Amino acid sequence: MKKILLLALLGACHSYVFGQHYMHTAVWTRLGLNVRLGPKLNFTAEAGLRRQNSLHHLSPIDKPQTNNLKLTFAYALNNNLNLVLSPYEKAYSNMLLGKEEDLKQPRIHEIRMSGGLEYIKRWERRRLQFRNLYEYRIFSSVVRHRIRSRLMSRYMVTPKTTFTIADEVFINIPPHRLPNWFNQNRLSCTFTHSFTPYLDLEAGYIYVFTERITLSEFDHTNGLILYLTVKL
Repeated sequence: MKKILLLALLGACHSYVFGQHYMHTAVWTRLGLNVRLGPKLNFTAEAGLRRQNSLHHLSPIDKPQTNNLKLTFAYALNNNLNLVLSPYEKAYSNMLLGKEEDLKQPRIHEIRMSGGLEYIKRWERRRLQFRNLYEYRIFSSVVRHRIRSRLMSRYMVTPKTTFTIADEVFINIPPHRLPNWFNQNRLSCTFTHSFTPYLDLEAGYIYVFTERITLSEFDHTNGLILYLTVKL
């Protein structure tokens, strides 16, 4: 077993070192509506727009990348554990542009449903969150399955400003698994400022590392995050 794991690790390292790497710039924007439906139940609706650079210019807004609409419910099971359910997410995605062939790839239409648990540990000014979700993905004629695991640390800088560091790993799982079990990793750091009790702005940086299904091509995206949330 140890030999098999070692060979798999060596193979992955070889693919990464000698593979093709594509660099990207992007802007991720999102408008969210957060509604407290009860003492333990929250509802969130999000509309996102992501732009990326073209093959010949580094401007992060040259080309479309992803448009999506997502609905999410979060129910507090106790003080430290939430049940998270996203019954509907619709997304239109364009290929990350790393080579000329990527321009010929059709736009992808996807429907997603996800659910899982989120653990929260609170201190005076800090909050640690670990969320693990199963994601069911429906394409035009194919169904895929994915696990999303996110670790997030929040620190309250002032009563109105919070600093957040987060890392989220996406893993493809059976059945109908893709050639690459590893899908992507997202690392971000942001500041969130509450202008009023009803309006938050989150801004910061995100780095996304993605492995393509060829197993020898990798995308590196450096992006700006701008998220606006209305709270009711």
